[in-house]
Amino acid sequence: MNACIDWTAVLVNVFIIIVTFPTILTINKIDPAAIGFASTCELFGGIIASFYLSRFIGKFGMLRGLGIAVFCYSSSILVIYFYRSFFFWIVLALFMGCCRFIYVISCQAWLNISSNNEQRGVVTGIFSMAVSFGIAIGPAIVRIFGAASYFSFVVSALFVIASYLCHRYRDWETCQI
Repeated sequence: MNACIDWTAVLVNVFIIIVTFPTILTINKIDPAAIGFASTCELFGGIIASFYLSRFIGKFGMLRGLGIAVFCYSSSILVIYFYRSFFFWIVLALFMGCCRFIYVISCQAWLNISSNNEQRGVVTGIFSMAVSFGIAIGPAIVRIFGAASYFSFVVSALFVIASYLCHRYRDWETCQI
Protein backbone atom coordinates (compact mmCIF):
# COMPACT_ATOMS: atom_id res chain seq x y z
CA MET A 1 0.00 0.00 0.00
CA ASN A 2 2.83 2.41 0.87
CA ALA A 3 4.44 1.75 -2.52
CA CYS A 4 1.22 2.67 -4.33
CA ILE A 5 0.79 5.91 -2.36
CA ASP A 6 4.48 6.73 -2.71
CA TRP A 7 4.67 6.34 -6.49
CA THR A 8 1.33 7.99 -7.06
CA ALA A 9 2.51 11.02 -5.07
CA VAL A 10 5.78 11.27 -7.01
CA LEU A 11 4.04 11.00 -10.36
CA VAL A 12 1.28 13.44 -9.46
CA ASN A 13 4.09 15.89 -8.72
CA VAL A 14 5.78 15.21 -12.06
CA PHE A 15 2.60 15.74 -14.03
CA ILE A 16 1.75 18.94 -12.13
CA ILE A 17 5.19 20.27 -13.07
CA ILE A 18 4.81 19.27 -16.72
CA VAL A 19 1.76 21.55 -16.92
CA THR A 20 2.75 24.42 -14.61
CA PHE A 21 6.33 25.14 -15.68
CA PRO A 22 5.60 25.99 -19.34
CA THR A 23 2.60 28.06 -18.24
CA ILE A 24 4.68 30.23 -15.94
CA LEU A 25 7.35 30.68 -18.60
CA THR A 26 4.71 31.62 -21.19
CA ILE A 27 3.18 34.19 -18.82
CA ASN A 28 6.65 35.70 -18.44
CA LYS A 29 6.93 36.04 -22.23
CA ILE A 30 9.63 33.43 -22.76
CA ASP A 31 10.04 32.28 -26.37
CA PRO A 32 8.44 28.85 -27.10
CA ALA A 33 11.79 27.44 -28.27
CA ALA A 34 13.38 28.53 -24.99
CA ILE A 35 10.49 26.93 -23.09
CA GLY A 36 11.25 23.68 -24.90
CA PHE A 37 14.89 23.97 -23.87
CA ALA A 38 13.91 24.76 -20.28
CA SER A 39 11.64 21.71 -20.21
CA THR A 40 14.57 19.44 -21.01
CA CYS A 41 16.84 20.91 -18.33
CA GLU A 42 15.28 18.82 -15.59
CA LEU A 43 16.09 15.72 -17.63
CA PHE A 44 19.66 16.92 -18.12
CA GLY A 45 19.88 17.34 -14.35
CA GLY A 46 18.92 13.68 -13.99
CA ILE A 47 21.67 12.67 -16.40
CA ILE A 48 24.18 14.69 -14.39
CA ALA A 49 22.99 13.10 -11.14
CA SER A 50 23.40 9.61 -12.58
CA PHE A 51 27.16 10.07 -12.45
CA TYR A 52 27.29 10.65 -8.70
CA LEU A 53 24.17 8.86 -7.37
CA SER A 54 26.03 5.87 -5.91
CA ARG A 55 28.56 8.10 -4.12
CA PHE A 56 25.76 10.30 -2.78
CA ILE A 57 23.81 7.34 -1.36
CA GLY A 58 27.05 5.76 -0.13
CA LYS A 59 27.95 8.91 1.77
CA PHE A 60 24.54 9.72 3.28
CA GLY A 61 22.79 6.35 3.33
CA MET A 62 19.48 5.52 1.68
CA LEU A 63 17.03 7.19 4.06
CA ARG A 64 19.08 10.32 4.73
CA GLY A 65 19.87 10.64 1.02
CA LEU A 66 16.16 10.42 0.22
CA GLY A 67 15.45 13.07 2.85
CA ILE A 68 18.07 15.46 1.44
CA ALA A 69 16.80 14.94 -2.11
CA VAL A 70 13.18 15.53 -1.04
CA PHE A 71 14.00 18.64 0.94
CA CYS A 72 16.00 20.14 -1.94
CA TYR A 73 13.48 19.12 -4.59
CA SER A 74 10.38 20.35 -2.76
CA SER A 75 12.13 23.60 -1.77
CA SER A 76 13.12 24.16 -5.40
CA ILE A 77 9.53 23.65 -6.54
CA LEU A 78 8.42 26.34 -4.11
CA VAL A 79 11.18 28.77 -5.14
CA ILE A 80 11.09 28.35 -8.93
CA TYR A 81 7.68 30.00 -9.14
CA PHE A 82 9.31 33.31 -8.16
CA TYR A 83 12.11 33.21 -10.73
CA ARG A 84 13.48 36.53 -11.92
CA SER A 85 15.56 35.45 -14.89
CA PHE A 86 15.48 32.68 -17.45
CA PHE A 87 19.06 31.73 -16.52
CA PHE A 88 17.98 31.24 -12.87
CA TRP A 89 15.09 29.06 -14.07
CA ILE A 90 17.49 26.86 -16.08
CA VAL A 91 19.92 26.45 -13.17
CA LEU A 92 17.12 25.61 -10.76
CA ALA A 93 15.54 23.16 -13.23
CA LEU A 94 18.91 21.37 -13.58
CA PHE A 95 19.18 21.18 -9.78
CA MET A 96 15.60 19.90 -9.51
CA GLY A 97 16.37 17.23 -12.08
CA CYS A 98 19.33 16.06 -10.00
CA CYS A 99 17.19 15.87 -6.87
CA ARG A 100 14.29 14.11 -8.56
CA PHE A 101 16.61 11.58 -10.20
CA ILE A 102 18.29 10.77 -6.88
CA TYR A 103 14.92 10.33 -5.22
CA VAL A 104 13.17 8.31 -7.93
CA ILE A 105 16.06 5.96 -8.71
CA SER A 106 16.73 5.36 -5.01
CA CYS A 107 13.05 4.54 -4.47
CA GLN A 108 13.05 2.15 -7.41
CA ALA A 109 16.19 0.47 -6.09
CA TRP A 110 14.59 0.08 -2.70
CA LEU A 111 11.47 -1.51 -4.23
CA ASN A 112 13.60 -3.92 -6.22
CA ILE A 113 15.82 -4.85 -3.26
CA SER A 114 12.99 -5.22 -0.77
CA SER A 115 10.82 -7.52 -2.88
CA ASN A 116 11.61 -11.17 -3.39
CA ASN A 117 11.18 -12.98 -6.70
CA GLU A 118 7.59 -14.00 -5.91
CA GLN A 119 6.59 -10.44 -4.99
CA ARG A 120 8.36 -8.66 -7.82
CA GLY A 121 5.44 -9.11 -10.26
CA VAL A 122 2.98 -7.67 -7.75
CA VAL A 123 5.34 -4.79 -6.98
CA THR A 124 5.70 -4.07 -10.71
CA GLY A 125 1.92 -4.13 -11.08
CA ILE A 126 1.46 -1.71 -8.20
CA PHE A 127 4.12 0.54 -9.69
CA SER A 128 2.35 0.52 -13.08
CA MET A 129 -0.97 1.31 -11.42
CA ALA A 130 0.62 4.20 -9.53
CA VAL A 131 2.13 5.55 -12.76
CA SER A 132 -1.28 5.55 -14.44
CA PHE A 133 -2.96 7.13 -11.46
CA GLY A 134 -0.30 9.85 -11.18
CA ILE A 135 -0.59 10.64 -14.89
CA ALA A 136 -4.34 11.12 -14.46
CA ILE A 137 -4.36 13.05 -11.18
CA GLY A 138 -1.55 15.58 -11.79
CA PRO A 139 -3.22 17.50 -14.63
CA ALA A 140 -6.59 17.26 -12.85
CA ILE A 141 -5.10 19.01 -9.81
CA VAL A 142 -3.68 21.72 -12.06
CA ARG A 143 -7.10 22.11 -13.66
CA ILE A 144 -8.65 22.64 -10.23
CA PHE A 145 -6.06 25.08 -8.84
CA GLY A 146 -4.76 26.67 -12.05
CA ALA A 147 -1.52 26.23 -13.94
CA ALA A 148 -0.29 29.71 -13.03
CA SER A 149 -1.30 29.49 -9.38
CA TYR A 150 1.35 29.26 -6.68
CA PHE A 151 -0.98 26.86 -4.90
CA SER A 152 -0.34 24.26 -7.66
CA PHE A 153 3.37 24.51 -6.84
CA VAL A 154 2.65 24.11 -3.12
CA VAL A 155 0.48 21.05 -3.81
CA SER A 156 3.25 19.62 -5.98
CA ALA A 157 5.83 20.09 -3.20
CA LEU A 158 3.43 18.52 -0.68
CA PHE A 159 3.06 15.45 -2.89
CA VAL A 160 6.85 15.05 -2.91
CA ILE A 161 6.93 15.28 0.88
CA ALA A 162 4.02 12.82 1.19
CA SER A 163 5.92 10.39 -0.99
CA TYR A 164 8.96 10.67 1.25
CA LEU A 165 6.89 10.12 4.38
CA CYS A 166 5.74 6.80 2.91
CA HIS A 167 9.42 5.81 2.78
CA ARG A 168 10.27 7.30 6.14
CA TYR A 169 7.90 4.99 7.96
CA ARG A 170 8.76 1.76 6.15
CA ASP A 171 10.77 -1.07 7.60
CA TRP A 172 14.26 -0.16 6.40
CA GLU A 173 15.89 -3.21 7.98
CA THR A 174 15.53 -5.04 4.67
CA CYS A 175 17.24 -2.28 2.70
CA GLN A 176 20.94 -1.85 3.49
CA ILE A 177 22.68 -0.23 0.52
